Amino acid sequence: MLFLLALVLVSLALRPGSAPTSAALYPSLTPAPAEPSTVIVGGASAAGAGASKEDNRWTSVASATLGWHEINQASVGSAITAARPCPVRVRCSSLKDGLDDVVLAAPQVVVVAFDPVGPAGAPNEAEVSGYFRALRQAMPDARVIGVGPWAATSRPGAADVALDRSVRASVRSVRGVYISLLDPELVDASMTTARGSALNDIGHQAVSDRVIGALDGTAT
Repeated sequence: MLFLLALVLVSLALRPGSAPTSAALYPSLTPAPAEPSTVIVGGASAAGAGASKEDNRWTSVASATLGWHEINQASVGSAITAARPCPVRVRCSSLKDGLDDVVLAAPQVVVVAFDPVGPAGAPNEAEVSGYFRALRQAMPDARVIGVGPWAATSRPGAADVALDRSVRASVRSVRGVYISLLDPELVDASMTTARGSALNDIGHQAVSDRVIGALDGTAT
């Protein structure tokens, strides 16, 4: 009886298609595509000033929607150059001096965001264009995205308008994408904190919508 049982088991094992294949035992898994790493550089707004929590800042909302892995290097007081007078109790930093940190992160995307022009004034065109040339030289294959300044008034100041134009030209000169928050004007008083010095959650959402719309082809 045991001999007959052994013969049956052997015949089943030898039957074509009866044994599981290695593919069935070890199915191949296609790895999910990695989120493009995206470095955010800029000042207070990109750092999340005025947002009720980090997840509500416009850079994080946009990154989550666009499928980016956000590496936020923005900080209050950051500017194209740190040579300008800094507000009291604020550690100002230079975006140009921070290029090494951007390169070290090896991102596929670099977003450079600008705040409204403050009392210290705006960087001049040479400073802006020089920064973007240096960024492109350091990151020749990265996607460069510039986001211009916002203004909470019905008539943006001449300095903000001039900065908007300067950044637009500089970003496009390095084959980047420019997103204006002044043309058309986006932010109004309801989107800022009480003193109008920072975006509130509504403002951060509005900016993220503008950025997402510009990048996925949907006007906002």
